[in-house]
Amino acid sequence: MKPTSGLKSTYKESCNQLYDCYIEYGLLCEYGWNENKSCLCEGSHYWSVRQNQCIRKGEINDSCSIDHQCHREIGLVCEKTSDVSKKRCVCAASIYWAKNSNCGQTTVRRIVDCTNEDYATTCLVLGTNNIYHMVTVRSITEKELSFDWFLIDNRILEELPQLSCTVNNETKYCFGLSVQDSQHSLKLAQFTRKGFHSIENIGGSNRGTAFGLTNINSVAVYVRNSQNTLYRRIIADDEVLSAHDIAFSLSGDPMCYIHELSISRQIYCFARNAVNGLTEYAELSTNTWRATQLGNPTDRIRDETAPVCSYVGQIHRYCFAIFENGQIYRILWKSGVWSTWQSIGRDRQYQFIIQPTFLTSKPLNESSLDQICYLLAIDTNNNLQLSTNFNCAQLDSFTEWTPISANLKFKQFDKIFRLRDGNIGVLGIDSQNRPYYLYLDPKTSHFTSPRLAFTVKPEEFRP
Repeated sequence: MKPTSGLKSTYKESCNQLYDCYIEYGLLCEYGWNENKSCLCEGSHYWSVRQNQCIRKGEINDSCSIDHQCHREIGLVCEKTSDVSKKRCVCAASIYWAKNSNCGQTTVRRIVDCTNEDYATTCLVLGTNNIYHMVTVRSITEKELSFDWFLIDNRILEELPQLSCTVNNETKYCFGLSVQDSQHSLKLAQFTRKGFHSIENIGGSNRGTAFGLTNINSVAVYVRNSQNTLYRRIIADDEVLSAHDIAFSLSGDPMCYIHELSISRQIYCFARNAVNGLTEYAELSTNTWRATQLGNPTDRIRDETAPVCSYVGQIHRYCFAIFENGQIYRILWKSGVWSTWQSIGRDRQYQFIIQPTFLTSKPLNESSLDQICYLLAIDTNNNLQLSTNFNCAQLDSFTEWTPISANLKFKQFDKIFRLRDGNIGVLGIDSQNRPYYLYLDPKTSHFTSPRLAFTVKPEEFRP
């Protein structure tokens, strides 16, 4: 791909796409403070006028001249130390009181949401101090996760510990239920390229967890009201449209997706029904839905949390859920018919604490023979387990559960990101509230061992 203008741009000059910039200098085409795209360094680097390139920001005790040469995102500043002739990157909290300056020792309560965007993946992360951060993941290798990290300076978000986000027209729409009012009102928080934009109340009395979904020129939220009725609200042209009911007497949260086929696109939603089985809701026309109960009437799903449902290629659609015996089961749609539920793993039966994570080696709509499906789950011993299905766009054959790391204990590992270069990772949290990531090695199609995320390491910039 060639620059759109014919000549490359340097630091802070305007651009339209990545290759308009001197990527060999470490520049990316990003939205800047003025909401226009410019050639800028990624957040872990700063622009050196003297060297005419992006330079890695300093760690603790690295020499510096001014603050922006240090990792200010994690609380480092450039100050004189005992050797008064030199300035070094030091922790701001050691100089003056700074509540939110932890200098890289961030502990995480929950990785709330990750949304893949054109140039990066943005994640909302809730710290153990109840403060939200926006993390922009820009590149990943087996050894390092490269990111921008900044506080969202708005305390009102603290009432929304669970958010489901979706992007449309370069605005991130995040939906959550308030924990500070008895009705659990539905709130919409919006983020633009400048950061946090606004929050508004868009719904009455609710329960559970909301689910956001992007459609053509609109976004929608699916949520249960206090009477366990599943309803949808659509936001189009910055207007919140009237709510429409989809189903009654649910006992669990919804999840939805749009299955894009070569000649059509279909919205599907899934939720636990009144007898703790799973029901599929397919939109036949605007606000007209068909309900199909999956499996047998005696099947019982354990949790209210939404099931994990997705499609692979043009043929297969899957749902995964934890049954009352604590085991994970799958059900497959093929040739217009749903199968019965089957357990994942037969030789050794594990019990699991939270719903699994489903991801594919290639984009979901690809049906190639080398499409691989992965299922990650945390068992009752807090071990991270993996089951794999090779050629999963054509075949249904998940392997036995295999532990990924026997030495680490986790309580979350479910936020997937797929970057502009095709690299894939998964974010999680260990039992000590430290963030970790898995890297899917594209050469081997295997996951590497979990590594600590959000650390600062001196490594050469990779465009």
